[in-house]
Amino acid sequence: MFLRSHRRVKDGKPHEYFSLVETTRTPSDPRQRTLCYLGELKGSAHSRWLKTIEVFNEQGEIRQLKLFPSDLAPPEDDEQVAQVLIDRVRLERTRRFGECFLGLELWRRLELDRFFASVLDRPGDEAEVRWSQVAALLAINRLCAPSSELAIEQSWFPATELDDLLGIADVTTLEAMVRLVERKYGRARRVWVFDRGIVSEENLALLRRRGGQYLVGTPRSKLRKFERELLAEDWFAVRPDVEVKLVSAAGGEETYILCRSTARKEKETAIRSRFSARMEKALTALQKRVATGQLRDRSKIERRLGAIQGASSAGRRSV
Repeated sequence: MFLRSHRRVKDGKPHEYFSLVETTRTPSDPRQRTLCYLGELKGSAHSRWLKTIEVFNEQGEIRQLKLFPSDLAPPEDDEQVAQVLIDRVRLERTRRFGECFLGLELWRRLELDRFFASVLDRPGDEAEVRWSQVAALLAINRLCAPSSELAIEQSWFPATELDDLLGIADVTTLEAMVRLVERKYGRARRVWVFDRGIVSEENLALLRRRGGQYLVGTPRSKLRKFERELLAEDWFAVRPDVEVKLVSAAGGEETYILCRSTARKEKETAIRSRFSARMEKALTALQKRVATGQLRDRSKIERRLGAIQGASSAGRRSV
């Protein structure tokens, strides 16, 4: 909010009137809305209205300063003045706070922080990030925005206030977790096992640089590279309903284990059949509404088609 001045000449004398204005967002563009007219402010009334802003510093201390409109020069001898130029104010690194604060408060009231600290943290361990903090982070994510470990690392955690709330560094980076394990148990020759939720080329490159071996789930998109191997019949049966084959990647640095399961095939076929039936039903209903004139607005029809297409994409990802 800010004060806007309005000047006019009445009976040969200049007069200045003020209104209290705020900037609001509309679907088209930002607009300014007048909250109230203050009339012609003089003396103490003018001073009271200008003193309307509280400033918080890094230590959490509050100072109340005077707020002046951009076209009104503040007194030069007043040290308690803050001149705010709206067109020069910038908002940076907005972070999610409320839901994370609530999740952490529930975690602590249930005394899960004490439980996991007693179970996971070693006395005297000087690790940068404690396992109990990692447990809290993962639990809060499941409460607020369930996602994979990779999504937590790349998008969710950096957009939250949890680094300050938990008092930690970037705990979701694989490098921090690897360092933590090696600090606890030494750099023994071990095999790192991850599901596809944490797999990225950057993470795998990190493990290779540290001389680590790994067994990880592979994103489905990479199956296209092995179309010929998938169609070939040289599969090895490990169980009556499961067959596998080993395929060396180019350069021999990695080996892929291709698997196919009769039960999984039947399950995915059933999922796709149910989804196709729902999509066909939705399109048929939309066609009927358009044909009978119940839905004529082109933009609404396109939005409905977009919703059906969005459900289609979500269904393909979930299979």
